Amino acid sequence: MPSEPTHPDAERPPQTPAEWDAFCQAALPRVYAYIAARVPVPQDAEDLAAGVFLKAVRNRDQFNGRHERSLAAWLFAIARRAVADFYRRAGPEAEALEEEALAAQAAHPTPETAVLQAERRAELLGLIRALPPRRREIVALRYFGGLRNQEIAAVLGLGERTVAAHLSRALRDLHAAYQRIEEESHASH
Repeated sequence: MPSEPTHPDAERPPQTPAEWDAFCQAALPRVYAYIAARVPVPQDAEDLAAGVFLKAVRNRDQFNGRHERSLAAWLFAIARRAVADFYRRAGPEAEALEEEALAAQAAHPTPETAVLQAERRAELLGLIRALPPRRREIVALRYFGGLRNQEIAAVLGLGERTVAAHLSRALRDLHAAYQRIEEESHASH
């Protein structure tokens, strides 16, 4: 009897080639969305995403299900390192590349962000860019990568409560900044 495909949030790695294929198909949109939110050029994001899955398959023995994190958290830890390596190779231009990535998200939104109006989207991405790096990373993992707080904690090596606190503060900061923009907009009309 064939085994059921492994879901990205499962705690055991896929065992068969068919399970790995199903796992990769299920996890790819989330991993790519996370990387594309951080890397400006779609082709670079695609290359990094492919590299993440290649590394996961090659190193599948390192995930043995005994970790306190899901398979998705393990996969996103690989993705996070791939993005960090990308920026490390970019050198001093890294900050400009990340700003370009956020601008690219505004120009080519994912289906989730397509609902936002173009102007509001650009404002929101600018507000995210203004967050401190740790909070910006947590927001990207949560809303672009679709990870739960527990998985984010595993990826970043933080406590789950710390992640929740950073996420709460980031959302509070984003809300306050957005309200200021709205108030300024209404005051100028």
